[in-house]
Amino acid sequence: MIYEIVQPVKRDPDHVYIMPLHSIDAWDAYNMLDKCFPYNEETHERNAWEFFICCFGGYENCLQFRKH
Repeated sequence: MIYEIVQPVKRDPDHVYIMPLHSIDAWDAYNMLDKCFPYNEETHERNAWEFFICCFGGYENCLQFRKH
């Protein structure tokens, strides 16, 4: 497994948080997904996914996905 689903201290039912494990950087994963699902300036969406880099444990090491 290269990712781990993590939960924030505060319950957040609207998002799923995925933290890359080992040497994979969250920014690398973000850039890869951003190329696959680019942000659409007209609709202000990513077509199929909404995801962001977020801090988990004080570091920008997690991807936050919005549930639809």
